[in-house]
Amino acid sequence: MKTERRHDLKHNVLDNELAKIVDFFREYGNRIFWAVMILAALVLAFLFARTQIRKRNLETRREYLQLQVDRGPSIGEQIADWTDYADSTRNRKLAGLALVRAGDGNLDRFLTGGEEPGETYLARAEDLYKRVLADFADQALPVAMAQLGLGTVALNRNDLDQARSHYQAVLAIRGASGTPVAAKARNLIEQLPSLAEPVAFVTPPPPPPDLPEDATTGPDGDDSLWDFDFNTPDDFRIPSQAP
Repeated sequence: MKTERRHDLKHNVLDNELAKIVDFFREYGNRIFWAVMILAALVLAFLFARTQIRKRNLETRREYLQLQVDRGPSIGEQIADWTDYADSTRNRKLAGLALVRAGDGNLDRFLTGGEEPGETYLARAEDLYKRVLADFADQALPVAMAQLGLGTVALNRNDLDQARSHYQAVLAIRGASGTPVAAKARNLIEQLPSLAEPVAFVTPPPPPPDLPEDATTGPDGDDSLWDFDFNTPDDFRIPSQAP
């Protein structure tokens, strides 16, 4: 009897719990269903957006690398391509690096010569490097490369103090520590003292001494040695050997 009663009690408790669950889903089932559907939709949307972002980033990097490989026929067109890329891409790091490339292109035109005065190209390079510092200050590598470029601009203007200031700014950037950019800046700082020293020119040799008056005459003042008549074959013989 007691065993049967216990069994009945357990059965009743189970029935009550199942009834509560059924009642719960009957009342809140639709809400739970829609909540699950919305959550699933959000997860799918998140995964889709992340895939698109990765795809766009890969495409942006491919375009950047393509610009490095397929250079335009002239430095001016290369500068324009880099500037257009910087204005169109959403990747801040690559945009900053593209502006640095455009600035470097203007330095190349300054060094190789162009249709315009050299200072014009230096000014354009300076503007592009400063734009990197202003618009992409959170990107360590582009900022370090821009500071290095500004140092080169100052160096070509013979402003060694300003060049040193820019090179030291490169070394102060934490994100650039240990990079080739920092190593180059350190090397340029070490070379600045030698650039500040005056160039030592080689002393020119002394002028040749004046010839004495008798240098144009033969022995014993005889100037017949130098008196030739090039129209007479006999005059080509040395006078001492003439018959």
